[in-house]
Amino acid sequence: MSSANLFDFPSTPLSAEQIDLLLHRDTVRIERILSQGQSSPADFWYDQDEDEFVVLLQGEALLELCNPDEQLRLRPGDHLTIAAHRRHRVAWTHPHQISLWLAIFVPPISPAKPYPCAEPGSPSSPEQQRSPQDVTTRRTR
Repeated sequence: MSSANLFDFPSTPLSAEQIDLLLHRDTVRIERILSQGQSSPADFWYDQDEDEFVVLLQGEALLELCNPDEQLRLRPGDHLTIAAHRRHRVAWTHPHQISLWLAIFVPPISPAKPYPCAEPGSPSSPEQQRSPQDVTTRRTR
């Protein structure tokens, strides 16, 4: 058996986001993600079939989520659970330090429902309110 360290980083700045698959089983996937100044393209949103638990272990990041539309500034130790099909994107990661993410993908607890994004500049409609299972955040400090 060999071991690895989550904090072993490349010696040169990252030119692209790096995703390392740490574990994959039938219904669970765990990834280590390294970002350094990368963000999602302006017109791109993740829309996944699984629930995603993600923790930022190092660095800083800004996530954008739809329905309801919100931005979350993440610092080391911040984590959240993103419900399946809740559209989200990485709006910003710190350009001068590596942001280290640990992402765990699991089947949704309840049947997944679509989370359409509001058009830019328009408010979310009343029927697009957040349920407690949609996003869970907790400050660890």
